[in-house]
Amino acid sequence: MSVRIIGFGPWKRNFYRWLDRDETIAVRLILEITESSAMSEPHEIVKFMDELQLLGVSFALYDFGSGHTALRYFKDLMFDVLKIDGQFIKSIDSDPDNQALVRAMIDIAKHFDMLTIAEFVETRAEAETLIALGADCLHSFYFSAPSVRPRWAENSAVQAAS
Repeated sequence: MSVRIIGFGPWKRNFYRWLDRDETIAVRLILEITESSAMSEPHEIVKFMDELQLLGVSFALYDFGSGHTALRYFKDLMFDVLKIDGQFIKSIDSDPDNQALVRAMIDIAKHFDMLTIAEFVETRAEAETLIALGADCLHSFYFSAPSVRPRWAENSAVQAAS
């Protein structure tokens, strides 16, 4: 999500209409806001997040580390998830600088009670390093290619049919 879309009246009205259709939607929803968008208009983002978190919506700070984060906003921007930008994940198993940066990001996230997700994990060595550093979740092609029909859904359909 960008700061431009959250201030766009027609989008916001439509969004709230969908939330009103089913009271369980909000608590199952995680909205991703890019780091650059969050830092461009932090006060608008805080207002938007405050509104929706009262309804149960969670927020992820996407591409963390790729922009110009003012760390002082971590106290105001109560994100639930920190998605670490893939540029820090590439070769993390052999790059001590990336290890130090990711360790610091994970420490910050843990301090603010945020779940951490490492993006673009491509090798077993990267995955093992990230697990050792304390990352909560890992995702990328190493685990599975994106799909509109995930294997777990296919397995559930087969089990239901039998």
